[in-house]
Amino acid sequence: MNRTYINIEHGSHLETSINLYDRGTLYKLHSYLESIFGHSRYLIITDETIWKAVGDYFSNFLEHETNTAIYILPASPAPYASSELLNIITRRIALENAIPIAVGSGTINDLVKRASFENSIRYVCIPTAPSVDGYASFGAAITINGFKETVECPPPLCIIADEDIITKAPSQLIASGYGDIIAKLVSGADWIIADSLGIEMIDPVAWKLAQDASIALFSQAKQVYQGSVSSINMLYRGLISTGLAIQEYKDSRPASGTEHLLSHTWEMLQHQNDKEKYSHGFKVAIGSLISCALMSELFSQNGALRKLVENKGFSPIDNLLQYRLDVMELLDTDPLLKSEIEKTITSKTPSIFELRSRIERAHQVWPELSKKVMIQIPSFLELKQAFSDASCPTEPGQIGLSRSECINSIKIASLIRRRYTVLDLASELGVLDAAADVVFSSKYFTYFAKK
Repeated sequence: MNRTYINIEHGSHLETSINLYDRGTLYKLHSYLESIFGHSRYLIITDETIWKAVGDYFSNFLEHETNTAIYILPASPAPYASSELLNIITRRIALENAIPIAVGSGTINDLVKRASFENSIRYVCIPTAPSVDGYASFGAAITINGFKETVECPPPLCIIADEDIITKAPSQLIASGYGDIIAKLVSGADWIIADSLGIEMIDPVAWKLAQDASIALFSQAKQVYQGSVSSINMLYRGLISTGLAIQEYKDSRPASGTEHLLSHTWEMLQHQNDKEKYSHGFKVAIGSLISCALMSELFSQNGALRKLVENKGFSPIDNLLQYRLDVMELLDTDPLLKSEIEKTITSKTPSIFELRSRIERAHQVWPELSKKVMIQIPSFLELKQAFSDASCPTEPGQIGLSRSECINSIKIASLIRRRYTVLDLASELGVLDAAADVVFSSKYFTYFAKK
């Protein structure tokens, strides 16, 4: 794939002081932490499965830091980043009055990150798998009243990972990490759209941190699946780089677009058991394929949605606010959550005059915008092959999604965040319903769960 790069033109503002990755780093963990925290007391927070796999790596640390407490969450049910569990961990940190050390992957890190913030204390992150980009990021993904939110909190002060642990992580977690990082290619296209319409300008530093890693790893799918140490090391470093992009920008925009909005929507639509069954990276892999298909149909020269928009003369939808409020009713959830979504809809929906102005601009920049988007994203078949080679899912049914859930989610997803994506552009152009029909046709997907 050919890519254009945006050069770094100014400095960065990162809050993580130590970012170490090498073989044997945990043997020297006590020395690293003493250089930052002095003689402090520590609280390791992990779960039974993780501690059973990596606990021996901390033997030297525990010999030196004999006053360290260890809080081990049960393995079953697997920990879920809910506000209820967050409150438990927040109280435990306060009780122990110690520097928290998160030992685990995405869920553990998000919980400890926010709980540390609520205790006005910085924490240490010890990643155990190259599975998510959230280790280094600003903010934590926490489910509150059934609604996944990115809540405020600074990144870890230290990120210290051992190559021996990362490269021996379960293959499913490694594949999940590949799904998460390759998603940045299509989320980057969402940012290009927002930038071209004057809604949210691309930050060159954050862009480069996220995009370079994704581009480099796109061709490494088979090597990642085969357990190549160098490729898995590249994957881990890429995920950290993407997290640093979020940290730099103080928002998840550099690493999150349509595919993440779809993932969050599915978590609201599905039952609790399904939420825990499929990893974040697997969900955003499917979300990336859906987004790629939609963008291809909207921006490619022969795309069905592009022809529809052109035939309509780039006219905006008649009543965007009412359309979005009607779509909201597809979401079968509690009134409190619906109330929050309604606020988001009201705040993000432009007035008729603003909408006309935006669509006029879209019409003016369409040839150049289309070219940029189609350069940024791989073809649908390329993307599907890469995910397949890395052992990521490539069909909605593989993550428990029915066709009706997919159709509803593509309409709902843009309503749950203010972030501008291709979903917003499609709805403003009045082609989102048509997009659902085209994207979920047999041209792109053939396997859906039966419910």
